[in-house]
Amino acid sequence: MADPDPRLLSALTTEHFVLQSAINATVAEAGARSTLYMMALSSSLVAVGFLAPSSAALMPFLAIVLPTLFMLGVFTVIRLIDTALEAQQYLAASRASTTTTARCRRRQRTRSRRTCSAGPRPTTSRRSGSGVSWRCSARRRP
Repeated sequence: MADPDPRLLSALTTEHFVLQSAINATVAEAGARSTLYMMALSSSLVAVGFLAPSSAALMPFLAIVLPTLFMLGVFTVIRLIDTALEAQQYLAASRASTTTTARCRRRQRTRSRRTCSAGPRPTTSRRSGSGVSWRCSARRRP
C-alpha cells in the first residue's frame, strides 16, 4: 500500500477544521436566535405588566404584540430545527473526515516503521511548521 500524500493529509485536516468551524457557527446561531426570542418575549411581558392598569392602552398593544411574538416564535423554532439538522450533517462529515485522516496517518506511520531498521522517531519538520513527521533514526553507513 502506498504512502498517503502529505498534501492529502493537509487537505483532510483543513476540511476537518472547516467542518468544526461550521458546527461552531450553527451552535452560536442557535444560541443567538433563542436569546433574541427570549429577550423579545420577556420585554413584551414587562410592557404588558406596565400597561395592565389601563385597558384602553392594553388591548391595542396586545393586538400588535401577541401576533408578532407568535410569528417570531414560529420562525425561531423552524430555524432552530433547521440549524440542528445542519449541525448534524456537519458533524457526520467531520467524523468521516477524522476517520479518514486517522487512517491515512496510521498507514503512514506503519509504512515508515517497516522501512526503518531502528524504528521511526517523531521529528518536527521545518518545512511543515509545527507538524510532526516520522523519520528513520538509523544512520546509513557508506
